[in-house]
Amino acid sequence: MGSGAYALVKLATHKETGFQVAIKIYDKARLNLNAQVKKSVSREIKLLGMLSNTERTSNNFGESHTNIMRLYDSIDTPRQLYLICEHVKGEMLSKIIKDSPNYRVPSRTAAKIFRQIAEAMAVYHSHHIAHRDLKPENVLVDLNCPKTTTKIIDFGFAA
Repeated sequence: MGSGAYALVKLATHKETGFQVAIKIYDKARLNLNAQVKKSVSREIKLLGMLSNTERTSNNFGESHTNIMRLYDSIDTPRQLYLICEHVKGEMLSKIIKDSPNYRVPSRTAAKIFRQIAEAMAVYHSHHIAHRDLKPENVLVDLNCPKTTTKIIDFGFAA
């Protein structure tokens, strides 16, 4: 699905149920070289775990706020750290903006996206959490969903 400076993200499917997840894989040898990144990953796991249980429980994992990427589990092995996360469909907001005529998203779509970002931020703030890295690259939007679903991702700088 993608990669960053410290992690690789892969799509996985549960063989029996067909349930899809995104698995963020950190190489622990690389994490151990940078104390700040290691601390950031630990903070991301803690905060996503907390935010993933903010709403009602309606499936096997429970359900987080609609606009916050859900963390299902983390698996710590000797060589890797795996974050099992909600598979978020859609594109980065930055790509949607870039692909829009004159870099302008239609006003109705922009209003839906902005409202959903604000709702997610309200949940963060109600838990005394600041994302601290909210930017178009950390917002995924599924324009094919009837309600235009927006999800906030990447909690590495949150506090």
